[in-house]
Amino acid sequence: MQFPKDLSELLRPALPVMKFVPDEFDVEAADIIRPHQEYDKPDAILAGIPFDSSVMIRPGCRFGPDGVRQSLMFSTTYEYGLDVDLSEGLKIADIGNVDVVHTSVEETHRRVEALYTHLFSTGAFVQTIGGDHRLAYPPVEAAVDADPRQKPGMISLDPPPHLRPSHHREVSSGTPFRRVLNIDGSPVSGQNIVYIGINTWHNSAYYAKYVKEQGITVFTARDIHRRGIYDVMDEATMRRNVPSVNARWGNLVAIVAGDFLLARSAEIAASLGTEVASLLASTLARLCQGQIAEVRSAYQIDRAEADYLTAVADKTAALMSTACRIGALTAGLERGAVEALTRFGECLGIVFQIRDDVLDVVADEAELGKPPGQDLAEGIYTLPVQRALLDLRVGPELRGVLGRPLEREEVEIARGLVARSSGIAASATIARRYAEEAVEAARGLGEGDVPNALVELGLGLLDDLEQSTRALAS
Repeated sequence: MQFPKDLSELLRPALPVMKFVPDEFDVEAADIIRPHQEYDKPDAILAGIPFDSSVMIRPGCRFGPDGVRQSLMFSTTYEYGLDVDLSEGLKIADIGNVDVVHTSVEETHRRVEALYTHLFSTGAFVQTIGGDHRLAYPPVEAAVDADPRQKPGMISLDPPPHLRPSHHREVSSGTPFRRVLNIDGSPVSGQNIVYIGINTWHNSAYYAKYVKEQGITVFTARDIHRRGIYDVMDEATMRRNVPSVNARWGNLVAIVAGDFLLARSAEIAASLGTEVASLLASTLARLCQGQIAEVRSAYQIDRAEADYLTAVADKTAALMSTACRIGALTAGLERGAVEALTRFGECLGIVFQIRDDVLDVVADEAELGKPPGQDLAEGIYTLPVQRALLDLRVGPELRGVLGRPLEREEVEIARGLVARSSGIAASATIARRYAEEAVEAARGLGEGDVPNALVELGLGLLDDLEQSTRALAS
Protein backbone atom coordinates (compact mmCIF):
# COMPACT_ATOMS: atom_id res chain seq x y z
CA MET A 1 0.00 0.00 0.00
CA GLN A 2 1.61 3.20 -1.21
CA PHE A 3 0.89 6.87 -0.54
CA PRO A 4 1.43 9.95 -2.72
CA LYS A 5 4.56 11.85 -1.72
CA ASP A 6 2.67 14.76 -0.13
CA LEU A 7 0.73 12.32 2.07
CA SER A 8 3.63 10.05 2.93
CA GLU A 9 5.31 13.12 4.41
CA LEU A 10 2.41 13.32 6.89
CA LEU A 11 3.26 9.92 8.39
CA ARG A 12 5.79 8.95 11.03
CA PRO A 13 6.94 5.43 11.96
CA ALA A 14 5.39 3.90 15.06
CA LEU A 15 6.30 1.10 17.41
CA PRO A 16 5.56 -2.19 15.61
CA VAL A 17 3.13 -4.70 17.04
CA MET A 18 5.46 -7.19 18.69
CA LYS A 19 5.11 -10.95 19.20
CA PHE A 20 4.80 -12.52 22.63
CA VAL A 21 5.91 -16.02 23.63
CA PRO A 22 6.13 -18.13 20.44
CA ASP A 23 3.62 -20.98 20.15
CA GLU A 24 3.41 -23.18 17.10
CA PHE A 25 -0.39 -23.31 17.32
CA ASP A 26 -1.04 -19.59 17.83
CA VAL A 27 -1.49 -16.92 15.20
CA GLU A 28 -0.65 -13.66 16.91
CA ALA A 29 -2.01 -10.18 16.23
CA ALA A 30 1.44 -9.25 14.94
CA ASP A 31 1.02 -11.84 12.18
CA ILE A 32 -1.89 -9.99 10.53
CA ILE A 33 -1.16 -6.39 11.60
CA ARG A 34 1.73 -5.60 9.31
CA PRO A 35 3.48 -2.47 8.00
CA HIS A 36 1.40 -1.02 5.19
CA GLN A 37 4.15 -1.61 2.61
CA GLU A 38 3.47 -5.37 2.86
CA TYR A 39 -0.16 -5.19 1.68
CA ASP A 40 -1.40 -3.94 -1.70
CA LYS A 41 -5.09 -4.00 -0.75
CA PRO A 42 -5.62 -4.34 3.00
CA ASP A 43 -9.02 -5.06 4.49
CA ALA A 44 -8.45 -2.66 7.38
CA ILE A 45 -6.07 0.19 8.15
CA LEU A 46 -4.66 1.03 11.57
CA ALA A 47 -3.72 4.69 12.02
CA GLY A 48 -2.41 6.44 15.13
CA ILE A 49 -2.98 10.09 16.03
CA PRO A 50 -0.68 10.92 18.97
CA PHE A 51 -2.31 14.24 19.82
CA ASP A 52 -3.83 15.71 22.98
CA SER A 53 -3.08 19.44 22.78
CA SER A 54 -6.77 20.36 22.74
CA VAL A 55 -7.76 18.26 25.73
CA MET A 56 -8.94 20.18 28.79
CA ILE A 57 -8.22 17.56 31.43
CA ARG A 58 -6.33 14.26 31.70
CA PRO A 59 -3.67 14.80 29.00
CA GLY A 60 -1.66 11.80 27.92
CA CYS A 61 -3.65 10.32 25.04
CA ARG A 62 -0.79 11.30 22.73
CA PHE A 63 0.83 8.13 24.05
CA GLY A 64 -2.26 6.05 23.25
CA PRO A 65 -1.32 4.79 19.76
CA ASP A 66 1.93 3.17 20.81
CA GLY A 67 0.36 2.00 24.07
CA VAL A 68 -2.35 0.14 22.13
CA ARG A 69 0.24 -1.39 19.82
CA GLN A 70 2.25 -2.59 22.79
CA SER A 71 -0.81 -4.14 24.41
CA LEU A 72 -1.55 -6.07 21.20
CA MET A 73 1.62 -8.06 21.85
CA PHE A 74 -0.46 -10.27 24.17
CA SER A 75 -3.26 -10.86 21.65
CA THR A 76 -3.82 -13.72 19.25
CA THR A 77 -6.24 -13.68 16.32
CA TYR A 78 -8.66 -16.23 17.85
CA GLU A 79 -11.55 -15.35 20.17
CA TYR A 80 -12.71 -18.39 22.11
CA GLY A 81 -16.24 -17.26 22.95
CA LEU A 82 -17.07 -16.29 19.37
CA ASP A 83 -15.08 -19.14 17.81
CA VAL A 84 -13.75 -16.57 15.35
CA ASP A 85 -10.25 -16.46 13.90
CA LEU A 86 -9.31 -13.13 12.33
CA SER A 87 -6.32 -14.68 10.60
CA GLU A 88 -8.62 -16.34 8.09
CA GLY A 89 -8.29 -13.82 5.29
CA LEU A 90 -8.09 -10.54 7.24
CA LYS A 91 -5.22 -8.19 6.38
CA ILE A 92 -4.61 -5.14 8.59
CA ALA A 93 -2.14 -2.50 7.41
CA ASP A 94 -0.49 -0.35 10.09
CA ILE A 95 0.40 2.98 8.48
CA GLY A 96 2.09 4.34 11.61
CA ASN A 97 1.22 7.68 13.19
CA VAL A 98 0.09 10.97 11.73
CA ASP A 99 2.85 13.58 11.99
CA VAL A 100 0.87 15.92 14.24
CA VAL A 101 1.82 19.47 15.20
CA HIS A 102 1.42 19.71 18.97
CA THR A 103 1.42 23.52 18.91
CA SER A 104 -1.37 23.79 16.30
CA VAL A 105 -4.78 22.17 16.52
CA GLU A 106 -5.86 23.45 13.11
CA GLU A 107 -2.72 22.27 11.28
CA THR A 108 -3.07 18.84 12.88
CA HIS A 109 -6.69 18.70 11.76
CA ARG A 110 -5.68 19.69 8.23
CA ARG A 111 -3.16 16.86 8.09
CA VAL A 112 -5.59 14.29 9.51
CA GLU A 113 -8.30 15.33 7.05
CA ALA A 114 -5.96 15.16 4.04
CA LEU A 115 -4.65 11.73 5.01
CA TYR A 116 -8.03 10.27 5.92
CA THR A 117 -9.64 11.46 2.69
CA HIS A 118 -7.15 9.20 0.92
CA LEU A 119 -7.65 6.33 3.38
CA PHE A 120 -11.44 6.35 2.98
CA SER A 121 -11.11 6.32 -0.81
CA THR A 122 -9.35 2.93 -0.61
CA GLY A 123 -12.52 1.19 0.59
CA ALA A 124 -10.73 -0.34 3.58
CA PHE A 125 -12.08 -0.10 7.13
CA VAL A 126 -10.14 2.61 8.98
CA GLN A 127 -9.46 2.23 12.72
CA THR A 128 -7.98 5.19 14.59
CA ILE A 129 -6.10 4.81 17.87
CA GLY A 130 -5.16 7.71 20.14
CA GLY A 131 -6.13 11.34 20.01
CA ASP A 132 -8.50 13.40 22.13
CA HIS A 133 -12.22 14.04 21.54
CA ARG A 134 -11.48 16.98 19.28
CA LEU A 135 -10.16 14.59 16.63
CA ALA A 136 -13.65 13.20 16.04
CA TYR A 137 -14.14 16.08 13.61
CA PRO A 138 -11.51 15.79 10.84
CA PRO A 139 -12.23 12.11 9.96
CA VAL A 140 -15.91 12.98 9.45
CA GLU A 141 -15.02 15.87 7.17
CA ALA A 142 -12.63 13.53 5.34
CA ALA A 143 -15.42 10.98 4.83
CA VAL A 144 -17.56 13.72 3.25
CA ASP A 145 -14.62 14.82 1.08
CA ALA A 146 -13.97 11.24 -0.07
CA ASP A 147 -17.60 10.67 -1.11
CA PRO A 148 -20.05 13.62 -0.89
CA ARG A 149 -22.94 11.20 -1.47
CA GLN A 150 -22.40 9.63 1.94
CA LYS A 151 -24.46 10.54 4.96
CA PRO A 152 -22.02 9.80 7.77
CA GLY A 153 -23.39 8.82 11.15
CA MET A 154 -21.70 9.24 14.52
CA ILE A 155 -22.20 7.28 17.73
CA SER A 156 -20.66 8.73 20.88
CA LEU A 157 -20.18 6.59 23.99
CA ASP A 158 -19.24 9.24 26.53
CA PRO A 159 -20.81 11.14 29.45
CA PRO A 160 -20.72 14.71 28.00
CA PRO A 161 -22.12 15.72 24.57
CA HIS A 162 -19.09 17.80 23.40
CA LEU A 163 -21.31 20.47 21.89
CA ARG A 164 -19.63 23.65 23.09
CA PRO A 165 -19.14 26.25 20.34
CA SER A 166 -15.61 26.97 21.66
CA HIS A 167 -13.49 27.45 24.74
CA HIS A 168 -12.48 31.10 24.94
CA ARG A 169 -12.89 31.21 21.14
CA GLU A 170 -10.55 28.22 20.72
CA VAL A 171 -11.37 24.68 19.61
CA SER A 172 -10.99 21.98 22.24
CA SER A 173 -11.97 18.45 23.18
CA GLY A 174 -15.41 19.80 24.14
CA THR A 175 -16.33 21.11 20.68
CA PRO A 176 -16.20 18.34 18.01
CA PHE A 177 -19.90 17.57 17.59
CA ARG A 178 -20.89 21.23 17.30
CA ARG A 179 -18.29 21.64 14.56
CA VAL A 180 -19.40 18.46 12.78
CA LEU A 181 -22.93 19.85 12.61
CA ASN A 182 -21.58 23.09 11.13
CA ILE A 183 -19.56 21.61 8.24
CA ASP A 184 -20.47 23.69 5.18
CA GLY A 185 -22.67 21.72 2.79
CA SER A 186 -22.28 18.55 4.82
CA PRO A 187 -25.00 15.87 4.84
CA VAL A 188 -24.24 15.31 8.54
CA SER A 189 -27.25 16.25 10.64
CA GLY A 190 -28.45 15.71 14.17
CA GLN A 191 -30.60 12.83 12.97
CA ASN A 192 -27.37 10.97 12.11
CA ILE A 193 -25.92 11.35 15.61
CA VAL A 194 -26.57 9.08 18.60
CA TYR A 195 -25.32 9.64 22.15
CA ILE A 196 -25.05 6.56 24.35
CA GLY A 197 -24.22 6.95 28.03
CA ILE A 198 -24.89 10.67 28.64
CA ASN A 199 -24.65 11.17 32.42
CA THR A 200 -23.01 12.98 35.36
CA TRP A 201 -22.85 16.74 35.86
CA HIS A 202 -20.93 17.45 32.63
CA ASN A 203 -23.93 18.95 30.83
CA SER A 204 -26.31 21.89 30.95
CA ALA A 205 -29.96 22.60 30.20
CA TYR A 206 -28.84 24.76 27.26
CA TYR A 207 -27.08 21.83 25.55
CA ALA A 208 -29.96 19.49 26.36
CA LYS A 209 -32.27 21.88 24.50
CA TYR A 210 -29.80 22.12 21.60
CA VAL A 211 -29.68 18.30 21.37
CA LYS A 212 -33.48 18.17 21.01
CA GLU A 213 -33.53 20.98 18.45
CA GLN A 214 -30.95 19.16 16.32
CA GLY A 215 -32.88 15.88 16.45
CA ILE A 216 -30.00 13.99 18.10
CA THR A 217 -30.95 10.63 19.60
CA VAL A 218 -29.89 10.16 23.23
CA PHE A 219 -29.68 7.07 25.41
CA THR A 220 -28.63 8.15 28.87
CA ALA A 221 -26.59 6.09 31.29
CA ARG A 222 -29.84 5.67 33.22
CA ASP A 223 -31.43 4.10 30.12
CA ILE A 224 -28.52 1.70 29.73
CA HIS A 225 -28.58 0.77 33.41
CA ARG A 226 -32.32 0.16 33.35
CA ARG A 227 -32.54 -1.75 30.07
CA GLY A 228 -29.04 -2.98 29.13
CA ILE A 229 -26.99 -1.85 26.14
CA TYR A 230 -28.42 -4.40 23.71
CA ASP A 231 -31.94 -3.92 25.00
CA VAL A 232 -31.86 -0.34 23.78
CA MET A 233 -32.36 -1.92 20.36
CA ASP A 234 -34.22 -5.18 21.04
CA GLU A 235 -35.26 -7.05 24.17
CA ALA A 236 -36.41 -10.25 22.46
CA THR A 237 -34.92 -13.51 23.75
CA MET A 238 -36.22 -15.55 20.79
CA ARG A 239 -35.83 -14.84 17.06
CA ARG A 240 -37.62 -17.10 14.56
CA ASN A 241 -38.00 -19.91 17.12
CA VAL A 242 -34.28 -19.79 17.94
CA PRO A 243 -32.79 -18.25 21.11
CA SER A 244 -31.36 -14.82 20.23
CA VAL A 245 -27.60 -14.34 20.31
CA ASN A 246 -27.80 -11.93 23.25
CA ALA A 247 -29.98 -14.34 25.24
CA ARG A 248 -27.68 -17.31 24.60
CA TRP A 249 -24.22 -15.75 24.79
CA GLY A 250 -24.75 -12.30 26.29
CA ASN A 251 -24.86 -8.73 25.05
CA LEU A 252 -21.13 -8.27 24.50
CA VAL A 253 -20.79 -11.31 22.26
CA ALA A 254 -23.88 -10.25 20.29
CA ILE A 255 -22.46 -6.79 19.65
CA VAL A 256 -18.94 -7.95 18.77
CA ALA A 257 -20.27 -10.74 16.54
CA GLY A 258 -22.34 -8.16 14.68
CA ASP A 259 -19.26 -5.97 14.26
CA PHE A 260 -17.31 -8.94 12.92
CA LEU A 261 -20.00 -9.87 10.40
CA LEU A 262 -20.17 -6.25 9.28
CA ALA A 263 -16.40 -6.17 8.78
CA ARG A 264 -16.47 -9.40 6.77
CA SER A 265 -19.32 -8.12 4.61
CA ALA A 266 -17.29 -4.96 3.90
CA GLU A 267 -14.35 -7.17 2.94
CA ILE A 268 -16.46 -9.18 0.51
CA ALA A 269 -18.05 -6.05 -0.95
CA ALA A 270 -14.64 -4.47 -1.52
CA SER A 271 -13.55 -7.55 -3.48
CA LEU A 272 -16.56 -7.13 -5.81
CA GLY A 273 -15.64 -3.63 -6.93
CA THR A 274 -16.25 -0.01 -6.01
CA GLU A 275 -19.91 0.08 -7.07
CA VAL A 276 -20.81 -2.82 -4.76
CA ALA A 277 -18.72 -1.40 -1.90
CA SER A 278 -20.37 2.01 -2.29
CA LEU A 279 -23.79 0.37 -2.44
CA LEU A 280 -23.14 -1.50 0.79
CA ALA A 281 -22.00 1.70 2.52
CA SER A 282 -25.08 3.64 1.44
CA THR A 283 -27.32 0.74 2.50
CA LEU A 284 -25.77 0.67 5.97
CA ALA A 285 -26.43 4.41 6.22
CA ARG A 286 -30.08 3.83 5.26
CA LEU A 287 -30.41 1.03 7.82
CA CYS A 288 -29.09 3.31 10.56
CA GLN A 289 -31.37 6.15 9.49
CA GLY A 290 -34.38 3.82 9.54
CA GLN A 291 -33.49 2.45 12.95
CA ILE A 292 -32.92 5.91 14.42
CA ALA A 293 -36.21 7.16 12.94
CA GLU A 294 -38.02 4.21 14.53
CA VAL A 295 -36.39 4.78 17.92
CA ARG A 296 -37.22 8.49 17.85
CA SER A 297 -40.89 7.73 17.15
CA ALA A 298 -41.26 5.46 20.19
CA TYR A 299 -44.57 5.88 22.06
CA GLN A 300 -45.82 8.48 19.57
CA ILE A 301 -49.48 7.61 19.12
CA ASP A 302 -49.86 10.12 16.28
CA ARG A 303 -46.89 8.82 14.29
CA ALA A 304 -47.60 9.48 10.62
CA GLU A 305 -48.12 6.53 8.30
CA ALA A 306 -45.62 8.08 5.89
CA ASP A 307 -43.00 7.97 8.66
CA TYR A 308 -43.65 4.27 9.14
CA LEU A 309 -43.30 3.52 5.43
CA THR A 310 -40.10 5.58 5.23
CA ALA A 311 -38.58 3.68 8.17
CA VAL A 312 -39.56 0.36 6.60
CA ALA A 313 -38.04 1.43 3.28
CA ASP A 314 -34.79 2.43 5.01
CA LYS A 315 -34.58 -0.83 6.96
CA THR A 316 -36.02 -4.06 5.54
CA ALA A 317 -36.63 -2.78 2.01
CA ALA A 318 -33.13 -1.29 1.69
CA LEU A 319 -31.57 -4.57 2.75
CA MET A 320 -33.56 -6.68 0.29
CA SER A 321 -33.20 -4.28 -2.62
CA THR A 322 -29.43 -4.15 -2.09
CA ALA A 323 -29.21 -7.95 -1.99
CA CYS A 324 -31.09 -8.15 -5.29
CA ARG A 325 -29.04 -5.37 -6.88
CA ILE A 326 -25.70 -6.90 -5.88
CA GLY A 327 -26.83 -10.23 -7.31
CA ALA A 328 -27.76 -8.54 -10.58
CA LEU A 329 -24.48 -6.60 -10.77
CA THR A 330 -22.27 -9.60 -10.06
CA ALA A 331 -24.24 -11.65 -12.60
CA GLY A 332 -23.43 -9.02 -15.24
CA LEU A 333 -27.07 -8.30 -16.13
CA GLU A 334 -27.94 -5.34 -18.32
CA ARG A 335 -28.92 -2.11 -16.61
CA GLY A 336 -32.66 -2.50 -17.12
CA ALA A 337 -32.66 -5.89 -15.38
CA VAL A 338 -30.52 -4.48 -12.55
CA GLU A 339 -33.07 -1.73 -11.91
CA ALA A 340 -35.99 -4.17 -12.15
CA LEU A 341 -34.44 -6.49 -9.57
CA THR A 342 -33.66 -3.54 -7.31
CA ARG A 343 -37.30 -2.43 -7.47
CA PHE A 344 -38.45 -6.01 -6.82
CA GLY A 345 -36.32 -6.20 -3.66
CA GLU A 346 -37.54 -2.81 -2.40
CA CYS A 347 -41.22 -3.72 -2.80
CA LEU A 348 -40.75 -7.25 -1.48
CA GLY A 349 -39.03 -5.84 1.61
CA ILE A 350 -42.01 -3.60 2.37
CA VAL A 351 -44.44 -6.52 1.94
CA PHE A 352 -42.28 -8.68 4.19
CA GLN A 353 -42.18 -6.04 6.94
CA ILE A 354 -45.93 -5.31 6.83
CA ARG A 355 -46.55 -9.06 7.03
CA ASP A 356 -44.17 -9.30 10.01
CA ASP A 357 -45.89 -6.39 11.73
CA VAL A 358 -49.33 -7.93 11.23
CA LEU A 359 -48.13 -11.28 12.58
CA ASP A 360 -46.71 -9.51 15.63
CA VAL A 361 -50.33 -8.70 16.48
CA VAL A 362 -52.26 -11.77 15.37
CA ALA A 363 -49.81 -14.71 15.66
CA ASP A 364 -48.78 -16.66 18.73
CA GLU A 365 -45.20 -17.25 19.86
CA ALA A 366 -44.97 -20.70 18.23
CA GLU A 367 -45.95 -19.31 14.83
CA LEU A 368 -43.99 -16.08 15.12
CA GLY A 369 -40.78 -17.52 16.54
CA LYS A 370 -40.43 -14.71 19.08
CA PRO A 371 -42.62 -13.20 21.80
CA PRO A 372 -45.62 -11.50 20.11
CA GLY A 373 -46.48 -7.88 20.74
CA GLN A 374 -42.85 -6.85 21.23
CA ASP A 375 -43.29 -3.68 19.15
CA LEU A 376 -46.36 -2.67 21.16
CA ALA A 377 -44.48 -3.17 24.41
CA GLU A 378 -41.59 -0.98 23.22
CA GLY A 379 -43.78 1.79 21.78
CA ILE A 380 -43.12 1.02 18.11
CA TYR A 381 -46.52 1.57 16.53
CA THR A 382 -46.56 -0.16 13.15
CA LEU A 383 -49.01 0.05 10.25
CA PRO A 384 -51.76 -2.23 11.68
CA VAL A 385 -51.66 -0.28 14.95
CA GLN A 386 -51.76 3.07 13.14
CA ARG A 387 -54.80 1.97 11.14
CA ALA A 388 -56.45 0.52 14.27
CA LEU A 389 -56.11 3.90 15.99
CA LEU A 390 -58.24 5.36 13.17
CA ASP A 391 -60.99 2.77 13.72
CA LEU A 392 -63.78 4.49 15.65
CA ARG A 393 -64.80 1.20 17.27
CA VAL A 394 -61.52 0.51 19.05
CA GLY A 395 -59.37 3.61 18.43
CA PRO A 396 -60.35 5.61 21.55
CA GLU A 397 -59.82 2.64 23.88
CA LEU A 398 -56.53 1.77 22.18
CA ARG A 399 -55.28 5.33 22.65
CA GLY A 400 -55.90 5.00 26.35
CA VAL A 401 -53.64 1.94 26.49
CA LEU A 402 -50.76 3.12 24.30
CA GLY A 403 -48.29 5.96 24.68
CA ARG A 404 -46.21 4.38 27.47
CA PRO A 405 -44.31 1.16 28.27
CA LEU A 406 -46.70 -1.78 28.69
CA GLU A 407 -46.75 -4.75 31.00
CA ARG A 408 -47.46 -8.19 29.50
CA GLU A 409 -51.17 -8.07 30.33
CA GLU A 410 -51.50 -4.62 28.76
CA VAL A 411 -49.74 -5.85 25.63
CA GLU A 412 -52.36 -8.59 25.25
CA ILE A 413 -55.17 -6.06 25.69
CA ALA A 414 -53.64 -3.86 22.96
CA ARG A 415 -53.14 -6.84 20.65
CA GLY A 416 -56.76 -7.82 21.08
CA LEU A 417 -57.96 -4.33 20.21
CA VAL A 418 -55.82 -4.15 17.08
CA ALA A 419 -56.89 -7.65 16.02
CA ARG A 420 -60.58 -6.64 16.28
CA SER A 421 -60.06 -3.47 14.26
CA SER A 422 -60.01 -2.78 10.55
CA GLY A 423 -56.25 -2.20 10.80
CA ILE A 424 -55.31 -5.76 9.85
CA ALA A 425 -57.35 -5.79 6.64
CA ALA A 426 -56.18 -2.28 5.75
CA SER A 427 -52.55 -3.32 6.20
CA ALA A 428 -53.08 -6.33 3.95
CA THR A 429 -54.52 -4.03 1.26
CA ILE A 430 -51.44 -1.80 1.36
CA ALA A 431 -49.17 -4.84 1.29
CA ARG A 432 -51.02 -6.10 -1.81
CA ARG A 433 -50.19 -2.87 -3.63
CA TYR A 434 -46.47 -3.35 -3.02
CA ALA A 435 -46.68 -7.07 -3.82
CA GLU A 436 -48.23 -6.25 -7.19
CA GLU A 437 -45.37 -3.82 -7.89
CA ALA A 438 -42.85 -6.51 -6.96
CA VAL A 439 -44.54 -9.06 -9.24
CA GLU A 440 -44.65 -6.54 -12.10
CA ALA A 441 -40.90 -5.87 -11.68
CA ALA A 442 -40.14 -9.62 -11.66
CA ARG A 443 -42.23 -10.24 -14.79
CA GLY A 444 -40.27 -7.49 -16.50
CA LEU A 445 -37.25 -9.81 -16.38
CA GLY A 446 -38.86 -12.09 -18.97
CA GLU A 447 -39.51 -15.80 -18.86
CA GLY A 448 -37.42 -18.35 -17.02
CA ASP A 449 -37.06 -20.19 -13.75
CA VAL A 450 -35.65 -17.24 -11.80
CA PRO A 451 -38.26 -14.62 -12.83
CA ASN A 452 -41.04 -17.16 -12.22
CA ALA A 453 -39.63 -18.00 -8.79
CA LEU A 454 -39.51 -14.31 -7.87
CA VAL A 455 -43.13 -13.88 -8.94
CA GLU A 456 -44.10 -16.84 -6.78
CA LEU A 457 -42.14 -15.41 -3.86
CA GLY A 458 -43.98 -12.10 -4.00
CA LEU A 459 -47.38 -13.75 -4.35
CA GLY A 460 -46.54 -16.30 -1.66
CA LEU A 461 -45.76 -13.64 0.95
CA LEU A 462 -49.01 -11.86 0.15
CA ASP A 463 -51.02 -15.08 0.24
CA ASP A 464 -49.56 -15.94 3.63
CA LEU A 465 -50.55 -12.53 4.98
CA GLU A 466 -54.07 -12.71 3.56
CA GLN A 467 -54.55 -16.21 4.97
CA SER A 468 -53.74 -14.86 8.43
CA THR A 469 -56.20 -12.03 7.86
CA ARG A 470 -58.96 -14.42 6.76
CA ALA A 471 -58.29 -16.74 9.70
CA LEU A 472 -58.64 -13.81 12.07
CA ALA A 473 -61.92 -12.73 10.47
CA SER A 474 -63.37 -16.22 10.78
